[in-house]
Amino acid sequence: MCGAEDFYETSTNMAVLNNVDHAELRYNPQFGSAFGDCANRMPLLPTEFAEAQRDHPILFAEQPDAGLIAVALLGLESGENLHFDGRNWGDAYIPALHRRGPFALQVQKDASGAAQDLLIDVDLNDARLGNDEGFPLFKPHGGNSEMLDLISSTLLTIFEGSEITAPFTDMLNELGLLVPAAIDVDLGDGRSIEIRDHMIIDAAAFQSLTASQLKQLNDAGFLVPTVHAMASVANIQRLIDRKTRGAAGA
Repeated sequence: MCGAEDFYETSTNMAVLNNVDHAELRYNPQFGSAFGDCANRMPLLPTEFAEAQRDHPILFAEQPDAGLIAVALLGLESGENLHFDGRNWGDAYIPALHRRGPFALQVQKDASGAAQDLLIDVDLNDARLGNDEGFPLFKPHGGNSEMLDLISSTLLTIFEGSEITAPFTDMLNELGLLVPAAIDVDLGDGRSIEIRDHMIIDAAAFQSLTASQLKQLNDAGFLVPTVHAMASVANIQRLIDRKTRGAAGA
């Protein structure tokens, strides 16, 4: 059922989505290991912490090409998403960078480097796209469908979150809020799991912030996502409970 790599990589056969060339194109959202649903962690953006923290522990990890990013921890072992049953995620929050499916945002900039126009790219090789099944992306006369509006909203969440990720994590480091996470899980059957190479927001360090530092976080718009990420760590125990219940029923 599972066994995919931790981070799903889309193909590079991308085209700019438009209502002329793709007037009949439909999108059929599906789940499965082929689409990366078995990842045990997925990148997460500060703009979605409020929703994600209800279900997932929010940790931080260094990525070779992206620097320090937030991740949603979905499972305790490689290739294990404890929210995914092989067909769907139940009611668990799906991170935006995964939820976008075969779509991506192309940002066109002006001479000053500022974002001038936002276009949607689509991977035409993706198995979830076709002309026969799924939800239409455009209305009969060319307007955006409800599905495309949902996709656009997800891509906007990604765009806005990507813009603030580096400033957010830089400030967390500057204020000394990130500490190494040491997660040790005893499965009760003679096996144990260790999760390293991640960081969490330290509650004691947060409580020690001065009024000036709290104002700095708040003025930057980072106070609320900091609190959400800090509170989300309690979900690690929920993951452990899911894991041990599954092992007991195996």
